[in-house]
Amino acid sequence: EALTRGDAAKRLKGMVQEELQRMEGRIMQLEKEKKFREDLWKRRVAEAQERAPELEAQLAAAQEQIAAAKQEAAEQLLDVQDALSRKTEEAATFGRRVADLNEQIVPMKARVKELEGSNAELKATVEQKDEEMKEFYE
Repeated sequence: EALTRGDAAKRLKGMVQEELQRMEGRIMQLEKEKKFREDLWKRRVAEAQERAPELEAQLAAAQEQIAAAKQEAAEQLLDVQDALSRKTEEAATFGRRVADLNEQIVPMKARVKELEGSNAELKATVEQKDEEMKEFYE
């Protein structure tokens, strides 16, 4: 039995050492992975810092383009508003002119009707005189 206990203790000690070695191996693997990730992170940070001035210059250029485009759009909007204002004024002037012409047309139409009536009376008078002249010469 003493031998068995000694064997069991040796086996247990071996298993514990095996587990320790496995854990140490895993710890070393995790430390390597951590170092790899830290190095990768440092490289990415360095690359980003290296590219930062270029990106900032691109951003500034883009902001300038946006400002110029906004200015151009504002100027075009003012031009359109001016043109619209002119066209609105032209339309109002045209409308007033049409109204003036309509005011002139109404009395003219009345005068035409009046003249047509007079013309009809004159025609009737002329026809009557023609009849009278025919009768007189006959």
